[in-house]
Amino acid sequence: RPIYMRDNRTLMPVSLATVPEPEPRRFVIEGLIPEDDTSILYGDGGQGKSLLALYFGTCVATGTAVLDQKVERSNVLYLDWELTEEEQSRRIYKLARGMNLTGPPDGLDYLRLDTPLMQAIPQLKALIRERHYGLIIVDSLGPACGGDPEAARFVIPLFNSIRSLGTTSLLIDHQSRLQQGQSYRNKDPFGSIYKKNLSRSAIQLHKVAEEEGRLALVLRHLKSNFTALRSDIYITIGFGADRILIDKANASELASMGAEEHLDSTSAVLLSLRDRDR
Repeated sequence: RPIYMRDNRTLMPVSLATVPEPEPRRFVIEGLIPEDDTSILYGDGGQGKSLLALYFGTCVATGTAVLDQKVERSNVLYLDWELTEEEQSRRIYKLARGMNLTGPPDGLDYLRLDTPLMQAIPQLKALIRERHYGLIIVDSLGPACGGDPEAARFVIPLFNSIRSLGTTSLLIDHQSRLQQGQSYRNKDPFGSIYKKNLSRSAIQLHKVAEEEGRLALVLRHLKSNFTALRSDIYITIGFGADRILIDKANASELASMGAEEHLDSTSAVLLSLRDRDR
């Protein structure tokens, strides 16, 4: 309901005593991406953020669990400032084969943009109403911003505009360069602190090991307004000639790739106990 009357803009407060108790909060991806709010996935360049976001979108469009997390199936719109339709098509066909799909799923749409996101808000609202997008993916926040990503005067209006779309959004972003002595885990999205403050869920992606044709990554849930933080999620990405396979991994797999130092404390202890008992 509006907070003002549309004819004369008179403010109209709502008595919370008259508002029925809402249903429990829903998630597009259980525990990670809350429905009808803004989440951010960030990390250094070359970590696989865009590929993982495309995988998320494919899972949501097909109703397939994301790394064992339940999803709420809906149509998805991937907004791209980084690559091209041709390159994203190469990726989605390989991802689809890795997920045992016959091809890219219905309900996963793509739109290449070259102008700031705020300029496209009216057209995006119409598309969301027409095609019932339950998730939009913004790749990436820097070029979508249309201004200085370190300035609150650009970032706050951008987030307000995204929120006005009235659907769930996942924003892909970079983080500032790691300086000597800094911990990767403690880095925030690049620029204004409002990027993280105005996101309801913040997820960091960290590539921790690499071998021929295979990556090991850690997905860290570092902020949540609506639920407890999820434990670190370990991921492997395998690159074949005609397919890309994204799968949940365990501590042993990461340790075998030389990434034991990046395990959370619980996983490290359990792995150590298991090795001791052998």
